[in-house]
Amino acid sequence: MLGLGSFQNNSRSLTQLSFGIEMSKNLGFKGKLEAYDPVFTDLDCEFLEELNIEFNLEKLDVYNAKQPVIFYMPHCPISMYETLFKMNWTLERLCNIFLIGNCLKTYDLTIQLAKKKKYPFVFKACVIFESILFSKAFERPEIFNDLAFQWCEEIVAEKFLV
Repeated sequence: MLGLGSFQNNSRSLTQLSFGIEMSKNLGFKGKLEAYDPVFTDLDCEFLEELNIEFNLEKLDVYNAKQPVIFYMPHCPISMYETLFKMNWTLERLCNIFLIGNCLKTYDLTIQLAKKKKYPFVFKACVIFESILFSKAFERPEIFNDLAFQWCEEIVAEKFLV
């Protein structure tokens, strides 16, 4: 779980964390949950520790897709998505990424050309990642607006990675 923000006095971050925990339970995930955000406070880290969630304050390996991984990145800045794709820009690694985050197709439609040049891997990923948008039927839609489940199919990626 990346970029959730501080949980102190922030119901949006707490709701997003709760969703991430419940999603992992529903998927039958047995491994360790991990979280990273540079704004985590000592109190946030204590809270995560109580929930048995590992937190990484040094982002060393948080973007690693050497094996299949779900990156839960609700409303992260585009720079974090750029880092994710840049660090994993091989066919095998891209196909290991299952992303729950800002809809990449929306970036492609709404971002100006200058920003597209600044974040080239995000805009390459827009073309090769499939997406299913989350429902907008939430009590507080701003918490999950524009989020999508996204993945890369090998047959599509092969065409763009030559």
